[in-house]
Amino acid sequence: MVFDIDLPYSEESFEDFLDMIHNKTSVPSAGDVCDICNSLSCGFLCCESPCQQFDDDSCERVLSVLIRNQKNDHFDLSLYESSVSKKIEKFLSKENFCSVSLPSLCRIFGACNQTFSLSSLKPFFIGCTKRHGIGAKILLHCIQYKKPSDLSDLDQFLQIMTIEDSSGISDNTNHFLSSFQREFESLRIENQRNMESNQKTVNELNNRIQEHKSEILSSKTAINELNKEIQKRDSIISEKSRDILEKEKVLNQNKCVINEKENLIKLNIAEIQEKDRIIKQKTIEIQDKERKINEQFKQIMKYTEKVECIFRNDLFSGIFDRLSEKNSINLAESGEVVIAVSSVYDNDYSQYNPYHVLQNDDTKWTSKSLPNSWIQFDFRKRKVSITSYSLNVNSLKSWRVEGSPDGIEFEIIDNRVDCLSFQKSFGNYNDNNSRDNFQVKFTNKYYQYIRITSTSNCWNRFHSSFILCRVEFFGSIN
Repeated sequence: MVFDIDLPYSEESFEDFLDMIHNKTSVPSAGDVCDICNSLSCGFLCCESPCQQFDDDSCERVLSVLIRNQKNDHFDLSLYESSVSKKIEKFLSKENFCSVSLPSLCRIFGACNQTFSLSSLKPFFIGCTKRHGIGAKILLHCIQYKKPSDLSDLDQFLQIMTIEDSSGISDNTNHFLSSFQREFESLRIENQRNMESNQKTVNELNNRIQEHKSEILSSKTAINELNKEIQKRDSIISEKSRDILEKEKVLNQNKCVINEKENLIKLNIAEIQEKDRIIKQKTIEIQDKERKINEQFKQIMKYTEKVECIFRNDLFSGIFDRLSEKNSINLAESGEVVIAVSSVYDNDYSQYNPYHVLQNDDTKWTSKSLPNSWIQFDFRKRKVSITSYSLNVNSLKSWRVEGSPDGIEFEIIDNRVDCLSFQKSFGNYNDNNSRDNFQVKFTNKYYQYIRITSTSNCWNRFHSSFILCRVEFFGSIN
């Protein structure tokens, strides 16, 4: 029968292949065996990656074939000795495993690092002795076996050691038996000593027991007397226990009442705490409101308190000066006083800004050359009552001072016509020295708006420009 190693084979055809090898009808090469094994999805015979799954029947069958044909030059078990040693238990029970060469068996058992029982070694060792003769006893130096622990193990060991009797093995056996006999004799002597010691201890214990029995009898009498006394006391205790139970019942009822009251108290405390929290919160809110009211009151008082600014020969220490000093502010920048004008010369606010009239420097406001040019002061949250005013102007001739509570309807406070206070010779002008104070008729009226209007051309000029360097009012602030 010819096999094509390029074709995969079924398990039935592989059985035929094994039978051929066993019957020596055809002996394939080792490479053919590897290829056939691989075609059956078994890599056990592959030298590069040996299969570790020994539960595969085909692996064991191929290995068994190799073991049975050790004398055939086509097979070499040395490549698979490590695999055999890992599953040596499976091959100990195989009859053909005994036919493996003694050097191979020595290497396999030397590498397996396993201790075998004498019962499993006995049939294998008998088979090895039948196949290899008395030389098989060399395996005893390679195999690790369990030492005899009882008579049955000793019998197994003797049967192994006396196979194909030889004087050397017999001597070793006699030596081993002598060792066991000495060990058993020492154990027997030690047991005898232990028995004698135990008997002595038992006798001592019996004597003590008799002594304890007499003590127990006397104790029983005393115990009986004590039992009677205990019974009397038990009856007393029972009565007292009943009294205690009644009292405990009353106490439990009182505890329930107390617990209910405690719960009510806790609820009341929680309510009180919640009310306290609300009160504290309300108190904080009230304090915050009071603080705000105080601040508002201060602001109101700040704006409502009446301040007297009387003229005392200082031309420009009046209402504007008092407001700036009291509030530590620049009235022009803060907006406390708003200034409006009819016009600004050349629309040059950097040079002729109307707010210059509140500054103590050489700057000034100049209107365009138009009739009835005016400048107006809005005190916003305040109102003023005018008793006099001071002007620092350039050649002003006629003007009027008016007051209004709303900026719509104005009343005349003072009216000047051809006033000589600022008359100068033609071409001789000194703005810083053209200043004077003017008294008005006291009316006791308060105005938010004060307006100054130039009502004619200037002295020694043919135009009506209104040039004002500085202004100040005197009277009361409310």
